[in-house]
Amino acid sequence: MITKTDYKYFEKARQAATISDFYKTHIGCVAVYQGNIIGIGCNCNKTHPIQKKYNKYRKPSDIMLPKLHAEINCINSIRRLNINFSKVKLYIYRIRNDQPFGLSRPCPSCMVAIKDLRIQDIYYTTNDGYVHERIEKYGVGGVA
Repeated sequence: MITKTDYKYFEKARQAATISDFYKTHIGCVAVYQGNIIGIGCNCNKTHPIQKKYNKYRKPSDIMLPKLHAEINCINSIRRLNINFSKVKLYIYRIRNDQPFGLSRPCPSCMVAIKDLRIQDIYYTTNDGYVHERIEKYGVGGVA
């Protein structure tokens, strides 16, 4: 169930998406720990070594491979914190031109990065609304 507080964090993720410089999609991600936003990221044209590491979990033909994804951007800003990552919640929002929001479920590479940090709760937009997904199994890529 999505709460009023969840909508507040979705709005912050939407705001992060508005600063994306990627030409095709605008996605924002916020990390929340104990009720506080501890990380923010958006997708962008530049890349990062962490993104390159996790891109091996995507299809090689994907034209967006070298771009920095919002989730990786956000995770990179918090990955060195000394916190219990199983209590971190990620909120991911995709802005679309033709409707209020779109599907923003993490791609396979981002999902492995999320699992590697043992983040269990992700919230994201779909073409129809908002979804909460609880991740029970952890990643295979090694801790970021």
